Amino acid sequence: MRLSLYLQKKEISLADAFTTVYATIDLMKSMKTKEDAVVSEVLDSGVFMTVRLTFKGQKPKPMNEALINKLIEILHHRFPTDHCPVIEASLISGLYNWPCPGADTI
Repeated sequence: MRLSLYLQKKEISLADAFTTVYATIDLMKSMKTKEDAVVSEVLDSGVFMTVRLTFKGQKPKPMNEALINKLIEILHHRFPTDHCPVIEASLISGLYNWPCPGADTI
């Protein structure tokens, strides 16, 4: 939701958009291997925000790697950067791509 709202801003540049999309993809990749403690607690107790849950059939897994993989695949498909010289050239204009002041490396 936040990614969608960010990409709708009028003042966003192409470089900022792609930097944000790929930061989101990197975050999702890191989430693939982490089990969500809150979801695990809800599944174990069967209660969410004082409401008793009734599971019909199988309980969901606290980590849904297949869903995250599909989201990443869709983002790559929707925002391709493979060998796109226009996008690669515009990345220099994104201030988030610049090194921090005082950094010794680029």
